[in-house]
Amino acid sequence: MELGCGVGMLASVLTHLGALRVLAFDHNKVCARLAGANCALNAVLGSAPGSAHALAYGPSIAAAVQDSQGSPAYADLIVGSELLYMGELVEPLWETVSQLLRPQGRFILAHIDRVESVTEKLFAVGRRHKFSVESQDLRALVAPKQHACAKSAQPQSLEERAKALLQKRISVDNPTRVEPKGPDIKLLTFFRN
Repeated sequence: MELGCGVGMLASVLTHLGALRVLAFDHNKVCARLAGANCALNAVLGSAPGSAHALAYGPSIAAAVQDSQGSPAYADLIVGSELLYMGELVEPLWETVSQLLRPQGRFILAHIDRVESVTEKLFAVGRRHKFSVESQDLRALVAPKQHACAKSAQPQSLEERAKALLQKRISVDNPTRVEPKGPDIKLLTFFRN
């Protein structure tokens, strides 16, 4: 499941990396339509089925996400990149993640620490929802010299592949943000306590 999917690039790639089903969400209707078209195209190309929906974080997503029997569909993996620009998005984001993530699932978020209070709230609300976090500093991972020359083993699990994609997305979308004086860039993996 991808939150804040934009045109669904990450969701589309996850269908090719072993996800059995992919759901993508964005509050912007135009983005959701483009993501839906990309999901449909990928299904035609033989990858996992996917769909996209124009919904904001919170109860509306949980109500919309149902399996074929009408029961809530739960995700093994929820991913997102740069989802939090304002503090008021933190609570609805955690409501969504808490309702839709399976007990052993992971929520992986590429996060640029633009506003310290938003990041502090992200961690505080996550703890209140009984999540722990592992944090990786992406600045070192996406530094231009290291990114261009580094060779590493191919990630095996869908979770590892999603992390690698988010690392690449941050470096491609934000090449100037890897400067030493820029904001912190973190890859956060949340899991239930």
